[in-house]
Parts: sequence; C-alpha cells; structure tokens
Amino acid sequence: MCHRAQADAFASSRHARATTNELFQALRARSGAQRGFCDGCHAQHTAEGERGVGCVTCHTAIGNRGTSNARLVHDENGPQRGPFADAVTTQAHGSARSEFVLGSTLCGTCHEVEGPGAFTETPHTEWSSSPAARQNISCADCHMSPRPGDPRATRARGAAALDGPARPLADHSFVGVDHPRAAELLADTAAVEVRVGARTGQALAVEVTVRNRNLGHALPSGARFAREAWVEIVARDALGREHSVSGALYDRGAPVTETPARVDLGEVVTDPRALFEGPALPHHAIPAGGERAFAYSVPAAWEGSATVAVRARLRFRRNAWALRAALGLAADTAPPFDLATATATVAPSP
Repeated sequence: MCHRAQADAFASSRHARATTNELFQALRARSGAQRGFCDGCHAQHTAEGERGVGCVTCHTAIGNRGTSNARLVHDENGPQRGPFADAVTTQAHGSARSEFVLGSTLCGTCHEVEGPGAFTETPHTEWSSSPAARQNISCADCHMSPRPGDPRATRARGAAALDGPARPLADHSFVGVDHPRAAELLADTAAVEVRVGARTGQALAVEVTVRNRNLGHALPSGARFAREAWVEIVARDALGREHSVSGALYDRGAPVTETPARVDLGEVVTDPRALFEGPALPHHAIPAGGERAFAYSVPAAWEGSATVAVRARLRFRRNAWALRAALGLAADTAPPFDLATATATVAPSP
C-alpha cells in the first residue's frame, strides 16, 4: 500500500464508519423519503475500497456548489489533490496542490447541514465567525493535528507516500467527539465556575458559569441533537455525604428525573421523526469563546447536616440517551466524561 500510515489512521476515524455506525443506520431507517439526503454526506462514494467517505471524497474534490448538504464537485479523472504540488507517485496517480482541499470550506460542505425538518448542523457557520477563523486556524489544523485540538502542535515528518520524501504529515484519524481519542480533543474545551450566594430560608443561591474555551465551535457542536452536554450539581454536607441536586445518572446511564430539571446544552430529541419533519429545535449551545450562567437553588442542610460545599461538573456524552432510547438502541458503550469541574465552599451561617 502506498499510503500505509494514512490508511491506518483513517481506519480509526468516523469517516471510515460513515455508513456503518449504528446511530446513522437507525436514523436513516426512519428517514423515509429523505434517505438520499442522508446518503449525500455519508455515502459519497461506493467504489471498491472506499467506505462511503473515503480518500477520493476529499482528494478528488475541486470545489462545491454551496457550503452545505454535500454539494461537493469532484474530478475523479484528474490528479489527487492535497497539500503537495510535486508528483512523486506518478505510477499510481498524479498529484496537485489544492487550496480548496486544504481549507475549511471542503469540510463545511458536509459538516454544515440544512434540513429537512429540524435536522441542522452548523459547524462551518460557527467556525466562520469564530476567533479560530480570524486567526486563520482551519478545521484540519485541529482535527488533523498530532495533538487533537492543538493547531500549533509540531507534525511528525515522514514519507507521505511509499518511497517519497520526508514531509510534515497530517493525522488522518480526523479526531472528533465520536473518536476513541475524543477526550484529548475536548480536554481544554470548557471551564466551569461556581459561586455560592446568599441563603434564602433553607436554600442557597448558587450560580454556575460555563465557559466555552473552544475557539472554533459552539459547545456542543455538529450533530447537537445526537450529543449530550449538561451541568451536574452535587452538594456535600458536614458529614461528608454527597447529595445530587441536578444532572445525575442512574447506574445504567439514564438521566435521573427525580431531582430538579438539569441544564442541557444540546438539543434534546425524544422523537426521531421531529428531525426530518418538525420545526427547528431550541438552540442552547454556547458560542465559541462565549459563556453562560445558570442559577440553582441548593438545600442549605441535609437531614440536619449543613451544606459545606457545592460541586459542578460539565459532562459530555457522544450519543444522547433520549435519542438512542427513542431509536430502540441499547445504551452507548462509551461512558460520559467530564469536560470541566469546579467546587465552591459554603460560608458558615452567621
């Protein structure tokens, strides 16, 4: 194989599973007449060796008819296009440098979705008006970096093709929130601050501020209807016991409903038909570089023992529980993880 390193990395990507991952298949099965809309992005190519979204999807692209809904234009008879101008693999194919392939517009052509119904994704729009765009940081700078999310990480040098010269190499794993390395990508994407205010009767006023430190996308981004990002609040009393205030999960992963309603940053979907037939869903995501504050009322005491600390966690799960349940899918095998956490102590009562 001429491009072994790229092929091995690509095999771990979600692009390689564009047509086979179970969430896509379950949604597509319920899309009815909209299946062509689904396949536009997820099944760009069906040639032997290509898995829906494959090498030629990007490397034969020469432009688009609009930056959304898979409106890519390909030249499959021309050279393979990428970052290098010199053709060192002429026996297999020609090579040409392409600013389009290097730019974020290529990515946005599939990662920007406009309908039908409430089915929308806006990563390219978010990026276009973001601090990252103003700093000339592209999609590939973060998602093809050897250190996911770090556009300035030094790329390893090696042969891009068999017997080729040493060059700086991009990581074709395309690390995103569905990738096994998602925690690396999201490690520094958010911050949480907790402030405990005045006591009102038997309750404490608590404010939680969530900051989106990601400079390129909203939090969450992409298929927000398929993600979960939420705030969990836990109080600790003077006896060391912890009490759930909001956002806890049962052992099997379902959201606890007995506590006050939690704050969700995603778009909660309980009926998949709404994605293809319904109106736009409420948008709660935090813009790139932005922040949002949420107010809670926390009991000042638990069975006579005073609250001495309040902890907030911003949690993330790649597949929303409600959506998987509505589609009849088993619980996601990937557990949720914390994007940020903070604790505030409670001043003793006067």
